[in-house]
Amino acid sequence: MKMKDYTKTDQHIHQLSQILAKMNRSLVPAKDDDSHTNLYWDPIRQQLLGRWVSSPGGLLLPALNLEQTEFQWINKKMKVAGKASLVGKNYFEAEDLVKALSHDVGIEKKSLMAPLHFEIPDYSFKNSPINTLEKQKLLEWSYFRTLANHILIDLGEAIQKDVEVRIWPHHFDTGIYFQWNDEIGIGCGLAMEDDMAGAPYFYISAYSGEDAFDYSDATALAYGRWIKEGQWKGGILPVDQLGTDNAMTNLQFFYRQTLSYLIKW
Repeated sequence: MKMKDYTKTDQHIHQLSQILAKMNRSLVPAKDDDSHTNLYWDPIRQQLLGRWVSSPGGLLLPALNLEQTEFQWINKKMKVAGKASLVGKNYFEAEDLVKALSHDVGIEKKSLMAPLHFEIPDYSFKNSPINTLEKQKLLEWSYFRTLANHILIDLGEAIQKDVEVRIWPHHFDTGIYFQWNDEIGIGCGLAMEDDMAGAPYFYISAYSGEDAFDYSDATALAYGRWIKEGQWKGGILPVDQLGTDNAMTNLQFFYRQTLSYLIKW
């Protein structure tokens, strides 16, 4: 797998995901942590899901089916109540198409596709026609996002915390956050490629109120490395260092070792 291709797929889906984020922001009751705008990766149906919203016909769930490259409204029976192909449309035309489909199922709100309160990278391809993702590229993207779902669910169970695995539409990371005790909060997940890591990466970072967490005595990791200096600090494991035969085992050891340090097991 080429990381360059994976990152391009990540960016493409990141741009498309803003449609769901806008719908969540417009139709779901707001929460202080912005979690009403976030998404879930459904590997069973290969789709990104928003949150349930009310319509005249009952609750509906907005979805982006990445296999079909189409927007869908899903009802409580998990059946498609309305759909629209996004193939051949640019991003802005896709938004208009989704607004029209929403009108058809009884969801009418002028601010449905209003600008979000954050900005994502200005991807040049948003003005180009949307194409169906190549099967292999979608499979590779799905593999890592599904792996993130599994490890984060396992992590929440291991520490006995009620966590919700979601994709945050701003930075497009699959992540969880939990308060370990009165002093320490911890965030974990899978992030997009950035200059710090040079590849998509799994991460973990601790937060202690307004004080920066001190990693100065953290020992070397068997997999991945500590970032001890800079604006962001924590442990990272780039996906190109994860391996394929023992990816989950290596990832489990990464979180076992980093968590042991952060919470002093």
